[in-house]
Amino acid sequence: MKKTLELGSVFTVGGAIYVLIELLFRGFSHWTMYFVGGLAVLMLYLISAMDECLMKKWIMGTMVILTVEFLAGIVINILLGWAVWDYSTHRFNLYGQICLPFAFYWFGLCIPGNALCSFIRNKVFTD
Repeated sequence: MKKTLELGSVFTVGGAIYVLIELLFRGFSHWTMYFVGGLAVLMLYLISAMDECLMKKWIMGTMVILTVEFLAGIVINILLGWAVWDYSTHRFNLYGQICLPFAFYWFGLCIPGNALCSFIRNKVFTD
């Protein structure tokens, strides 16, 4: 039960943070981004607990975010046709759902994200 509360809390806060980032940088968001963000941050939280060097955690986090965004984009933007985001005008994009320039942004956010996840685990959810 305690672990469910911990992971549920991380998902909830992560979704809110993700939407907040979109609001700050894009000026708008979409309700689906709450769930995409919650899942991405939850995965970052799990990665931050791994016994790996920081660089590997940051790279893994970037790959997870890109994977979550790509799969969500296939469903939300392509299959459902909701057009929540479109990177097709960016260089090195994959079906307009993810692109290389944003991979660097996500990598940069994984650095403080990993530190925040570790802090939360060690200070908030410690036995």
